[in-house]
Amino acid sequence: MGDFNVSRYPSEHSGERPLLSSHMIEFERCIRKCEIEDLRQTGHFFSWSNKRPGGEAVAKKIDRAMANWCWFKEFSNLQAHFPPHGISDHSPCILPFQRSIFPGVRPFKYLNAWASHPSFLGLVKGGMV
Repeated sequence: MGDFNVSRYPSEHSGERPLLSSHMIEFERCIRKCEIEDLRQTGHFFSWSNKRPGGEAVAKKIDRAMANWCWFKEFSNLQAHFPPHGISDHSPCILPFQRSIFPGVRPFKYLNAWASHPSFLGLVKGGMV
């Protein structure tokens, strides 16, 4: 999650669409190499604005929340939220995690393989008071 200072696609610019720049191509290659992808998002599409009026106004999507497939598997319903910019030229990115609620007490877990470790008995004896 962060400010990458480059858009991924020309469609992520307001107004006249710029051509695909070398920075965009390099950013896309990096994303592919890292095997990450954008989280779904709500709120404002453009995360940055130059805050100028009228024809001088420019807005871009340069702030992103990205994740790999493990993240998507674990947090499949999570969406990044980009509220209005406020006084900043960037929109904040909010990831609204829900606290997991377990019914009752979690059971104690013990693996028999732990007992075969050479330090096992010493650690257990040292932990008993």
